[in-house]
Formats: sequence, C-alpha cells, structure tokens
Amino acid sequence: MGKYSAAACLPAVLLLFGVVGCVAQPRAGGRARPAARQEGLPPSRLLVELWPQKVGIFNEAKMATLLGRRLYVSGWPRGVEAINVESGLTDWIYPSRLPIDAAPTESEKTAYLVDGGQIVTVDLSNGIEQSRTRTRFGILTPIYLGVSECVFGSGDEHVYGVSPTTGLKEWRVSLDGYVAGSAWPGGDLAYFVSSQGTVHAIFISTHETAWRHTFDKPWCSAPSLAGEVLYIGSVDYYLYALDARSGSVLWRVVLGAPVLGAVVAAGPRVYATTTEEIIHAVDTTAQRVVWTVPGHRVLTTTPEHVIFTRRQGGDNVICVADSTTGKVLSEAAARGYELFAAAPEGGIFYAVSRTGGVLALGDRAVIEARRAQEEKEKK
Repeated sequence: MGKYSAAACLPAVLLLFGVVGCVAQPRAGGRARPAARQEGLPPSRLLVELWPQKVGIFNEAKMATLLGRRLYVSGWPRGVEAINVESGLTDWIYPSRLPIDAAPTESEKTAYLVDGGQIVTVDLSNGIEQSRTRTRFGILTPIYLGVSECVFGSGDEHVYGVSPTTGLKEWRVSLDGYVAGSAWPGGDLAYFVSSQGTVHAIFISTHETAWRHTFDKPWCSAPSLAGEVLYIGSVDYYLYALDARSGSVLWRVVLGAPVLGAVVAAGPRVYATTTEEIIHAVDTTAQRVVWTVPGHRVLTTTPEHVIFTRRQGGDNVICVADSTTGKVLSEAAARGYELFAAAPEGGIFYAVSRTGGVLALGDRAVIEARRAQEEKEKK
C-alpha cells in the first residue's frame, strides 16, 4: 500500500464520527484538496478514517481499482480519476471519450486504459494521453504488457497480443469460451478463465499455452494468485488450489454452495465467498475450513483482523472480525457505498459511493502502530 507519511496521514487519522473536511472539486491535471464525504459512516471502534475525497468528473461511479499508490475511480458517462492513496489528493484526471471498460494497469511510467474498446496510454505523472489505438476485438480484461505488445482477453474467445501503436494483431491464442476472469501477477505467465470453466495459463513472451485445467462444470470465480499457487472457486461447490506452473490440483475443499465470489489469498488463509453469501476461511496448511461468517466480500486482512462487507437491509455493512475465530468485533454501516478496493493484506481499504464520495479507512491497530513507528523515526 505504500508508506503513509506523517504529514499526509497522521493529522487525518480521525474517528469515523469526527470528520468534517473542505469541499473541493478536482480539476484535470491538478491536485484537489480532500473533500467532505456526502454519505456518513457511523462509528466503528476498530476502524479509523484516513481521508475523505469527492470525485466530480462523472454522474455515477462504476469502478474502483487499487494499483500501488493510486486508486483509480471511473464512472458513467466517462472519465477516470487517479487519487494518491497516501494523501487522498487527486494526482490527475483523464476525461475519456467513452466509458472505461476495464480496470487500468500500470507500467513504470504509463497507465493503460480501455476507453470504449480502444487502448489508451496515459502519462502516469500527469494523466496526459500519449497514444490511442483502435482494435478490431472486444476487450474484456485489463491491458497486460508483453515484451513488445499489449495483451488482453477478448469476447471472441481469444487472447490477443496487439501492437500498442497500430492495433494490428501480433498473435492470438484460442480459448474454449469468452474470458470470464483473468490474473496477471507481473511475470511471464498470465491466467485466463473461460466461460466453459477452463483455466488457460499462457506464456506472454512465447505466446504459447503452458497448461489448461478444465473443471467438471462451467463457470468459475476469478483466479487469485499467491506465490506458486492459483486459487479459484467453481460452481461445483469446491475451492481449488492449483499449481501455478503445471495446473495440477494440489487440493480442494468443498464449501457447500457454488464459489463464484472473489477469492482472497492472505497469509496462511484463503477467503472464499459462496453464492449464499457465506465467507469461508480456509487454512492452506491444514486444507480445511476453520470458520465461516455471513458476508459478501473480504476486503483486506491483518494478522489479527479480517475486514469484510455484508448486506443488511439493502445496504453494505463493514465488519471487522477476529482472524482466528471469525467473530465479528465491530461494524460500521456503509450506506451509499457500493464499490470497494483494497490489497489482500495491510488493513487499509477504500470505499466509493455511486455519487463519487471516496473514503480511505484503516484498521486502528495498523494505523496506531504506523504512527508509533513514524514518531520513533523522528527522534
């Protein structure tokens, strides 16, 4: 998540019921002040608010993606805003021509966006468009970066490598259905899940399929990679652990209902959500379920806590639970907040409302430990 500086973070560490900020609309290419949120969150004794923000370039927020030190928020009818997660300030705004179709990706100096089916590169320092490439293929995944081409999964049942300057096809790999999920950890292997329930591992450098694994029934969750293990849930009620290099099944655990929600791998646990909205904590060493709790999605974890959302009366509720037992220790009603972005570990997450309000929230123990360390380093 990056290190929070004392200047940016610590003065803004406030209780959820004690924040009133300044209202400011961000402007393209500039840095906006943090703005007061529009929807309040009631107190939660184990959560701390880091900063509020208000994005104002679209009518309705549709997507929130965390990449390193930036939170990307995009929406309808168009536009994407890059927010610095340490300060809550807007780094830049990109006024896209059409709605952003997929989560952005980053290289060292460039952000890659899917703008209405076109590949757009944006200067990471200021948000200025560098290039725009039309393609003849529908783009269903983020733009991944090969040796000299942009790689993505398409709706026509292929993975393509295309020139970032001409949009011409350099190569393609056939799938057995359209892309229903993908994962690219930054190495040579990228993983694409088809609508037929097949995981395809593809070498980006050689454009070859490394392995395929087909489940007994179609439809799977999006894959989650942790080290050399690929975790994926299936409609057949199982959570699978696959060897990321060979595709062989290392183990599987039955969870009692289809596992199509997001799978979060963190430390010695994997958290998988079933269609019955039950979160299962699976110990990867013992290869068994250690606890369950009603919930919709795990956001982030610490060694002591698991932070997740559940639905209550049509609204999201943010819960902090003991990581050992799953017992809920604290809750906060997140009325109006529908989009969430977080790293699997670290205890910090970002909540986005449909109207563009953004909050950075953190586990109290994490923030207090960070504050104590920064105070120690000052001396």
